[in-house]
Amino acid sequence: SASNPAITGENTFYLSGTESNYYSGRLYSQWTDNFSTELRYSRSEVQDLQDPVGGGEAQDENPIPRFVVGVQSATGNGRVIAGPGFSRSANDLQTTVDAARFLAKYEAGDHSLKLGFEYNKADLFNLFVQNANGELHFANINALREGILSNGTFTNPTATQLVAGQAVGAEGNFTATGDVNDAAAAFQRTIWSAYAQDDWQISDAVSAVLGVRVDWYNGDAPRENPNFVTRYGFSNSYGFSDLAPLIMPRAAITYDMEDFAVFSRPQLRGGLGVFGGGDPLVWFGNAFQNDGVGFAGGTTADAACGTGPIDVVQNGQFTGVPACFQASASASAARGLGDTQSINPDIEMPSVIRANIGFSSGLDFAPTGFFSGWELNLDYIYSDYKNPYTIVD
Repeated sequence: SASNPAITGENTFYLSGTESNYYSGRLYSQWTDNFSTELRYSRSEVQDLQDPVGGGEAQDENPIPRFVVGVQSATGNGRVIAGPGFSRSANDLQTTVDAARFLAKYEAGDHSLKLGFEYNKADLFNLFVQNANGELHFANINALREGILSNGTFTNPTATQLVAGQAVGAEGNFTATGDVNDAAAAFQRTIWSAYAQDDWQISDAVSAVLGVRVDWYNGDAPRENPNFVTRYGFSNSYGFSDLAPLIMPRAAITYDMEDFAVFSRPQLRGGLGVFGGGDPLVWFGNAFQNDGVGFAGGTTADAACGTGPIDVVQNGQFTGVPACFQASASASAARGLGDTQSINPDIEMPSVIRANIGFSSGLDFAPTGFFSGWELNLDYIYSDYKNPYTIVD
């Protein structure tokens, strides 16, 4: 921003895209004139790409820390930033989804019956840790040349705080083991579905659709954080298998009326049903990613790094990110003191009860011309949302 200007190196930029493979197969079988089946299978393998242009992520062979140097001039203060971006120091998202579907159809006079089963399994590895290599702060170029870190207390400092020597010497996020991959959300989620539907032609003018769908959930749960349990009195390890099945009945009716007055091909319709609120994958993913045990933050200001400035250059050689504050952050992670996001043990899958009534017709105020061939559509939709997701801090 204009009040906090910065010059960034090439490695703060990152590549963006995906590498993906998709496979699918379908088998349609007409067993009799009245009975047919459909079998589908698909698989997707997606690798998300968010790599720094010059590499150096925490999971790479040669991680690169982030350097922030203060610059003072007659026109104001600024910063020079080098190294991977703050949010690009540890990124790895791999998603594999297997989906299968079986559908059977049977024609029985006025009834068209459908019975189906679906399977959807997601396997995720999601690594995202900000500032995972450590960030070093230098008040000016001379401090950088000599390897003298700032000795203040401000994290994520502004240019003015940096130039004034008020920034912490170093800060970062680290795992208990030192392996950044331990902070990844690695889990599986499976949804089983079964549904039945009857398209019923009650008469020449009246038809109805009756059906029901049931979704079951199964999968992993986040690591339990004992410190979180002690503090809040419930576990953060609520997982997919703890979700109750969602039952979704549905019904609709259509009445094709005879023409009357100016109305041609009039149709009256209505419906009532319960519909699911979607896949809980992302919401539960946050709980896997932030269990308080995966990683924790630390700085040279609150760690056992001594009271004076830290020198990271010895005999002209860079000695690396100070181990003292890394050890402090790792110890915090081991004690479960990192950021913890949990799922409410009483959570239920969101759904919506939806009712609708509608009327459509052609409008012919005259046999031909401007006042003929008009279309009228009137719809009223009522929605009542049940158990919507919310965030509580």
